[in-house]
Amino acid sequence: MRGNYIRSIRFQEFPHHKYPFNIKAITTLPEIEFTTPVTFLVGDNGVGKSTLIEAIAVAYGFNPEGGSLHLQFETHATHSELYQYLTFVRNAVLKPKDGFFLRSESMYNLTSTLSQMGDETLENYGGSSLDAYSHGESFLTLFMNHINDNGFYILDEPESGLSPEAQMALMVKIHELAEVKGSQFFIATHSPILLSYPGATIIQLSEQGAQLVDYDSVGFVQLYRRIMNDSDYIQRLFNND
Repeated sequence: MRGNYIRSIRFQEFPHHKYPFNIKAITTLPEIEFTTPVTFLVGDNGVGKSTLIEAIAVAYGFNPEGGSLHLQFETHATHSELYQYLTFVRNAVLKPKDGFFLRSESMYNLTSTLSQMGDETLENYGGSSLDAYSHGESFLTLFMNHINDNGFYILDEPESGLSPEAQMALMVKIHELAEVKGSQFFIATHSPILLSYPGATIIQLSEQGAQLVDYDSVGFVQLYRRIMNDSDYIQRLFNND
């Protein structure tokens, strides 16, 4: 194994106990170690996934609303000051050639910005205005056409707007970039399909803190299985049984 570009992320001492420094999952996570090319971040809504992944992206140098390291724009500043208290432990030998931050909630802002940059820029993103596609199509078009080199890639809920087939195509692309190109991924997701990526590390955030888990222990994976294996599961939910 060639190793990761980012070996770990360490948290400095927090200055106070107000948001986001009062999020239990973050305060109990003094360090994130990256031991595999693909690392997933999972957990229920509100436990701090997006706050954490956004802080890591901003601390690395990405625009808070997404894009490459060279793309800087702002439509609405929402990121917290958490990024100021993160320290990257980098590989002294390996250097990434590329990098990208993709987040579902600001995907429209990103694609609109790119679409206004002219034909030369659009050639790097599939050749057409990304505004002409649906949310899922624009993300997949961007990812498949623009992201082709070894790099550090941060994805926040990339499955948003993607069909199961498109999620599997995305997974194949991730595998190509990770195993052939030597890329590193940090992905927040609610998708049992993406999460099934072989050999990935899974970090689960919860009100009790943060812990490493295996695929079968993830709450939404268990829920999907119960629904798929029990045809009456949803009906009992409606009946409060």
